[in-house]
Amino acid sequence: MKLKVYKSDGSSFSEKEFDLPSFEGDKGVALLKQVIVSYQANKRQGTSKTITVQAKKIALQRALFDLANEGGLAVIERFEVAKPKTALFAKVLKNVSPEGKRLLVVDSTWSEPVLRASRNISRALFSNSSNLNALDLVKTPRVLITLEGLTKVLERT
Repeated sequence: MKLKVYKSDGSSFSEKEFDLPSFEGDKGVALLKQVIVSYQANKRQGTSKTITVQAKKIALQRALFDLANEGGLAVIERFEVAKPKTALFAKVLKNVSPEGKRLLVVDSTWSEPVLRASRNISRALFSNSSNLNALDLVKTPRVLITLEGLTKVLERT
């Protein structure tokens, strides 16, 4: 599936083919709903664990597929800022996702300057690719992920 890949400053993009999982029709939708309900239930209760690892993988694949089909998944080469200033990081996010919708920003590892520059942006939620799950993808309309982060997520699926 082709996705937009933005430069690290968010100024321009190219399209690149990624090996995202694909689904036909409603395959995996019921399982995605079941896993989302499980994640939400597990937030309320610390002792519950009912959905298998395989079910979580399929749900993550379906959530990625749906997000990419809706145009909500964008890829950036990497996150870097010259100085740890919020305005610099906000400019990158505005170039990539100009509308004021919530945005999930994902990287494999976060550098200290980027963390400092990003912590005051209210519309952005931040996650590591190792912690990304189907619930995170379903809750946010737009996801911006680095090339390395997407590679690690695809390795898990």
